Amino acid sequence: MYRGFETDASRWGDTAKENFYNPIIAPRQRLENGYTVGRDGGRLVVATSAATLQGDVETSTYQGERQQRAREAGLDGYRQAQTAVARNGELIIGTWTPVYDADSGDLRHSPGAVVDSVKIGGAGGDIALETAWLNALNLGGLRVYAKGGIEVGASVAVAPGGEIALHAAQVDINADLTARGGAIVLGNMVDRHVNASAGWQRLPLTTAVPAGYVARVAIGDGVTLDARGLWSNLLKDGADMGGLPFINGGRIDVRSSGDVRVGAGALLDVSSGAALMADDSLRGGKGGDIALVADAYSAALGPKGRLVLEGELRGHGVKGGGTLTLQTGNAVIVGGQVAGSDGVLKAGETSLVDLITSEAFTVAEGAVLPVDYHYVRTHANPGEAIGGAPQIVAGNPASWITLGAAWTLPKAANQNVSYSVTLSNGQYLTVDGYSWSTPPTLPAGTVITSVVNPGNFPINYVVDAAILPSGIPIAPTPGVIKAGTIAAGEAAR
Repeated sequence: MYRGFETDASRWGDTAKENFYNPIIAPRQRLENGYTVGRDGGRLVVATSAATLQGDVETSTYQGERQQRAREAGLDGYRQAQTAVARNGELIIGTWTPVYDADSGDLRHSPGAVVDSVKIGGAGGDIALETAWLNALNLGGLRVYAKGGIEVGASVAVAPGGEIALHAAQVDINADLTARGGAIVLGNMVDRHVNASAGWQRLPLTTAVPAGYVARVAIGDGVTLDARGLWSNLLKDGADMGGLPFINGGRIDVRSSGDVRVGAGALLDVSSGAALMADDSLRGGKGGDIALVADAYSAALGPKGRLVLEGELRGHGVKGGGTLTLQTGNAVIVGGQVAGSDGVLKAGETSLVDLITSEAFTVAEGAVLPVDYHYVRTHANPGEAIGGAPQIVAGNPASWITLGAAWTLPKAANQNVSYSVTLSNGQYLTVDGYSWSTPPTLPAGTVITSVVNPGNFPINYVVDAAILPSGIPIAPTPGVIKAGTIAAGEAAR
């Protein structure tokens, strides 16, 4: 409010301050009628190993005339603005442990699973939920957590702005899911509070996939995930404000430590809505976000997760679209197939993308290596850079070397270090790296029985075939033969 001009005489105390104002410029007070604001519904948490859910659950909330904004994501209900729409009551299958987050100052919840399986629409599972009953509740959120699998066999819908979150190792969606202007979240990746030191981390719901299940999210052929924004026409009915907070498209987030598959004919839609206001102006929405993330947990063991996208994605918006995020354990191919992307690389084909083999294979001698061949070197052959420390040990006669020609020992790796060789005649010779020193020359036929401080031997020394016709043994060192090289012997991968 307008307070005019204030003199600062703080050295004499607050009572010495004076205000000068002119009512012609602006009013000093405003009369505002009271108004009513609805707040969030509660939560029904079912954290048991078995349950039968049938009775009525009241989830409705009140929307005040000023509550025309969407909720602020991630904020607790008590910290939402008075202009933000209230969320209907939620149903949670699993544990929902409150944790105070000191960083944000908010109360967050760490989820957990109790049952192995949940069936939504149809019989079976440790807990079975009837979709007719669920849809009649008009929930603000449906969160289901299971250790093994969740299967959806009939269409499920929540209230506009609500969230459907189905988290398990294996999630099979065989019917439509609807959360207009809200969120649809699927997969086994959840934000969990690990402990006080590790804090919050995005991790799989369970540390290991239970027997009989696989880590995946499968969205069936022809299934629709609908998180579109709502359309409203206040020109017809000025009091019809129910859709105003939900004109923006929602969010579809699918994350699995294993595979993610979107079947043929499936539709994931986060397009926006809009509102024609009572004054004939248009309030447009923005398209939402879609994330399809396979192989979401880098520490997971076993084969890399794969993203297969055969359906359709939509994210149109009156004021622009949202963000599309794709991730897979192998290459992402847009607009068709390339050699090898169907799982088989035929003879003579060259792939434009990196491929990961599902099983071992052998490259025959004389064939061209299709990929880099990585191995452990324990011997440097003539013509090769030694690449590692010589491993000539007095106690292992098999490692001794006999010179085929005179050899002037190479200087040490640098002038600050040295190495020594022991000969079969008992001589002990030291070689340093000083530029002014002259290393010793050993005659042909000399037998070297040990190398002391072999790490100081220059690893770039190229083995001379005349001096060391059988090469030289070295400490185990990673080696690589580049792709395109002719295999000198059978190479196993």
